[in-house]
Amino acid sequence: MTSNPTHPYSGFNVGNIETLKGAAEKLGLDLREELVKFYQKYYSADIMRLVVVGNHSLDVLTEWVTSKFSDIASKGNTKPTFEGHPVGKPELGKLIHYKTVREMYLLKLQFSLPELKSVYRENPFTYFNTLLGHRGPGSIFSVLRKNGWATAIRASSTGMYYDGFGIYEINIDATPEGLENYEAIVGIVFEYLKMLTESGPQEWLYQELSLIDKVKFDFKDKETAKDYATSLSSWGHNQYVTPQHILSHSSLLRQYDADLISKCLRYLNPNNYRLFIGAQEHKAVECKLEEKYYGIQYNIADLPSHLKSNVKYSSSLSKQLYLPDRNAFLPDNL
Repeated sequence: MTSNPTHPYSGFNVGNIETLKGAAEKLGLDLREELVKFYQKYYSADIMRLVVVGNHSLDVLTEWVTSKFSDIASKGNTKPTFEGHPVGKPELGKLIHYKTVREMYLLKLQFSLPELKSVYRENPFTYFNTLLGHRGPGSIFSVLRKNGWATAIRASSTGMYYDGFGIYEINIDATPEGLENYEAIVGIVFEYLKMLTESGPQEWLYQELSLIDKVKFDFKDKETAKDYATSLSSWGHNQYVTPQHILSHSSLLRQYDADLISKCLRYLNPNNYRLFIGAQEHKAVECKLEEKYYGIQYNIADLPSHLKSNVKYSSSLSKQLYLPDRNAFLPDNL
């Protein structure tokens, strides 16, 4: 809706009869004929990943797979590629207000990243997810909660899943007072990121996270066979994941790289993001635009300069924002 309209990311991953048959008719195309063309072009072994989960022996499963799927031919390198980034320069530096159905107050800082699939061993954004989502003393959330401005904070990256690009998001569930003070919240986020830059990568923290992830992986609950197969087949499309890592993929932190962490942190800067604000009503902002399928009303404007390159850092906040303490409760003998 608000991303690069020439990139497939701008479309929905769901549809209905209108988006299929209706759209085809408007273009003067036959829907069935187009589906057959799509099948003939892309139903190809070279861009498929097959995962079979079962309680039979590997020999039996292998025999079944060979007999059932060997006839699927490869049509060559049919994997489509797409130019550009869904959140490129034209989309960055924007302030987007949108109306929500329920009573909620949402802030989202969305950053543009390069593709990160090749660094699944280091997985640097797991490091940032933990720090930015931390709820203890010295965290972004502790300052927001002290001021009565937020009830939750989450950070996540899609860089491990897509070809050619990545996106990083910091999501904050705000209070009504927090929404009124959204500019101050943005300042707090960038003050924290500034503190992380000045502190530099912390190997001890990465190793703590690595241990926690290993414990989670070694003692993880069983998934349903369907969910497990779906997850593994998705990761199979990452050409960088080696066969011995396919089961654990990004669940484990394998390799500390201080330079990579510093490089990734530089993408989280005031010149490389856009801000979303969601609420049922917005003061002094008219949401005149409307998304055609879901009817979401929204407005897009340029971020004011003081929320971009001229973000002012508060010296009084610098003493309130700091790294978490070491975790004294981690096991050292599993």
